[in-house]
Amino acid sequence: MVSLQFDGLKSGDDATQEPLLEKLRTHACWQSSSSWTSRFHNLQLTIQPYIYFSVLKPWLSVFAVPSLERGFSYLIQRLNLFSGWQHCIAPSDSSSSSA
Repeated sequence: MVSLQFDGLKSGDDATQEPLLEKLRTHACWQSSSSWTSRFHNLQLTIQPYIYFSVLKPWLSVFAVPSLERGFSYLIQRLNLFSGWQHCIAPSDSSSSSA
């Protein structure tokens, strides 16, 4: 589930000063409005590389293009560094495995 009230993709002047967010905001299709539709659009932009790679991956097993796979991998790794997603990730429950 996605909450469009999430401020992690906020585009206004009071947005977090995270360097990666500043980089994301330079995308040609990034919408600077703070409406829920703009937030939804910007969220879509951030997940596009993963979706596109998932669609192309079966073709990469037919026609090997190592540089394309490395490029997608690099891009996805960079987007995964976005700390705006960190509050959405449940902490590992290593304490429950102790006897």
